[in-house]
Amino acid sequence: MNQKKIVMLVPGPNARGGITNYYYSIRKELPDEIIYVIRGPRNWPNKKNKLNEFGRFIKDNYNFIKVLIKEDVSVIQIALPFTSTAIIRDGLFILIGKLFAKKVVVFFRGWIDDYVYSLSGLRLIIIKKILFSANAIIELSESNKKHLQNLGYSKKIYLETTLVNKELIEDFDFNEGLQKRVNSSKKTILFLSRIEKEKGIYQLLDSFKIIKKQFPEFDLVYAGDGKEEVNLAKKIKDENITGVSLKGFVSGDEKKQIFKNANIFVFLSEHEGMPNAVLEAMAFGLPVITTNVGGIASVFKNEINGCLVNTVNPEDIAKNIGNIIFDTERYKEISEINYKVARNNFWSDVVAKRMVTILNEVSNTK
Repeated sequence: MNQKKIVMLVPGPNARGGITNYYYSIRKELPDEIIYVIRGPRNWPNKKNKLNEFGRFIKDNYNFIKVLIKEDVSVIQIALPFTSTAIIRDGLFILIGKLFAKKVVVFFRGWIDDYVYSLSGLRLIIIKKILFSANAIIELSESNKKHLQNLGYSKKIYLETTLVNKELIEDFDFNEGLQKRVNSSKKTILFLSRIEKEKGIYQLLDSFKIIKKQFPEFDLVYAGDGKEEVNLAKKIKDENITGVSLKGFVSGDEKKQIFKNANIFVFLSEHEGMPNAVLEAMAFGLPVITTNVGGIASVFKNEINGCLVNTVNPEDIAKNIGNIIFDTERYKEISEINYKVARNNFWSDVVAKRMVTILNEVSNTK
């Protein structure tokens, strides 16, 4: 690392979500010289209170400015989703960084197509003025990178991934786990993410109902919490669907065990950046069925890592699940590929090395 400091703007450690998971996983692998400045939500759930949020916003910017005055900072990195709320909140940090003549790297962690493609007029001009002042951008998707270039961003755009915290899988024996899955009579479908409608939770439930009628040995596990948790539980109860478990938010050993006990991971989200859970599932050697959204296609190949689907049809999803589970040789092949791909590309120590290289490169660019 250079003598000058790098600043990373991060959410609070208890805020949850992909960005929180990323930074508090990669932090253990990064050099000690990096300075972390907390901004945004501190806890989960984030209770909305306009006055408190405004006070926190002022305090966050004040703390950020203090660091810029006190420390010899070369690069500032900030991760945010490409949404109006995030740009309003984090845009000031970018502008302050530029006001102090610091280099800024913006890491886009989420991308809602309907919002981005609807930008026009004054709103687009303002957003470009803020975001395009960055010295470099990190993206999770090749298509999003091209869209930024089409909007007029001419500086460096790096393609990166999210990560798997290596502590999550440090005692996982792949060969033992694979043998257990293949030999087990019970088959478990796993979903792990926020329990929200746009994550495809109801389409997955409909797919499971189709499978369950033909193969009673199947179970479905939802791991996560969110605004649809109560409604999902009610639907399961009202329709008397057996074999479904709602685990709530999981972490640590419980999360590890849920991955170990699963046979296949299904993720049918409508929009994403690059979901950590998909990479985590691959790290445990699970075949994955996922929608082709965000940066998933950059790291996931159809028929190689599982199934990459463009439309969510319950009958098709159920068929894909069965085709993978009951073809033992194919199942083993996908499992081994996913485990190796994750180990070589997504473990937190590997991602940390790439991130340090990027930040040093930006720091040294004139």
